[in-house]
Order: sequence, then structure tokens, then C-alpha cells
Amino acid sequence: MKVWEWGALLAVTWIAAGCNPFAPQDCTLIGCDTGLLIHLIDAPEELYTVTVTAGDRTESYNCTVAARCPLPFFLDFTPEDVRVVYQSESLRVERTFTPEYRRLRPNGSDCPPDCLTATVEFRVT
Repeated sequence: MKVWEWGALLAVTWIAAGCNPFAPQDCTLIGCDTGLLIHLIDAPEELYTVTVTAGDRTESYNCTVAARCPLPFFLDFTPEDVRVVYQSESLRVERTFTPEYRRLRPNGSDCPPDCLTATVEFRVT
């Protein structure tokens, strides 16, 4: 078999298998959010507030049901450096982080959405 015949056979096999490299990619509707997640480690089971500050922007998250609060996530907040303050009735802890962001494209490289997320590990005690 000649080289061009191998190429043609390979192309026909791809197309027959549904792998047409020239066909537009079907995009699913999986979503994602851009932002910063604060993973609280060893936090006491009590009400708390987490405040994040970067530059002139400050955001807060209030946990009002201690044992059932999700981890604080700050939507559309992707600073280079961030100051995080954990405040409860019994404890105040402040730390600064340089988050490492990951790019997420849950529907494929050519499909929206395109999100940046980072998680910082905040040891409370």
C-alpha cells in the first residue's frame, strides 16, 4: 500500500468511528465558576466570618450555621496575593497567601466556559 492510501484509510477509519478532526466540536453545558476557595483546616465548630482582601477589594463570608456551612468561595475574585482573616467568637487568625490558579474548561478546550480557580489551605489553629 502506498503512503497516500494509508492516509486515506486512516481518514476513513477516523470518520467512521466518529472522530472527524474537521467536524465542529459538540459542546456540553457543564458550568464552572471563577474564584477563590478557602479550605478551612481545623476550624472550631462555631459561627465565623472569613474576610479576604486584595488591593482595595474586600469580600466577606459569614457562616451562620456552624456545622453546616460550605467552604467560603469568593466568586470572580482572583487576586495575585490575598490577605485572609478568620474571625469567630473565640479566635482570630490572619494569613497572606499567593494562590495558584488553574484554568478549567469543563466542556473541552474549544468550548465555554473558561474559568480560573484556586484553593488556599487555611489552617485555623
